[in-house]
Amino acid sequence: MSKDDCKNDTAVGVGSLAGGGGQRWVRGAEECEGVVMGKTRDRGKPKGIGESLPTGEKLDALLDTQVSDQFLRGMIARMEMSFFKYGDIRDAYPKRVNAIESLRQRLDKYAETGNTEYLIDAANFAMIEFMLPSRPEAFFAATDSDKSPGRVDRFGNASAKANVETYDYGRDGD
Repeated sequence: MSKDDCKNDTAVGVGSLAGGGGQRWVRGAEECEGVVMGKTRDRGKPKGIGESLPTGEKLDALLDTQVSDQFLRGMIARMEMSFFKYGDIRDAYPKRVNAIESLRQRLDKYAETGNTEYLIDAANFAMIEFMLPSRPEAFFAATDSDKSPGRVDRFGNASAKANVETYDYGRDGD
């Protein structure tokens, strides 16, 4: 692979994840400086995505603990299968199929059954909505935590606290 391949994004290949082999994100990423998640850092993605990602060993350590290769490979494998089963997503979304309602259905099925495959499907529908938004006014804007709705803790409370902060629920044993 040449440096031009990296610059032109020809190094990108979905088979690298679906095929396994311990590769992440991009076929030949070890040969491309600054290539993250299938795009070069200097172009090809909305402002704010991946601007301050760590590199090298720090990135590997982060990805080993904070990202699931199995989940991402599952997403790609299911998108590949769907392509051959249903056809190109651009022919269905958003004109014929509602990605958001399909996503909600998968979350409901996961809540009902506990089958984590539904989470992979839900993630794919979120990705499809990102790629082919049903809302004409859809946009991407990186936001800070002050604009985030936060996360919901195990008691149903919304919070922006870090994972290591102490939570005080006023209940014994929590």
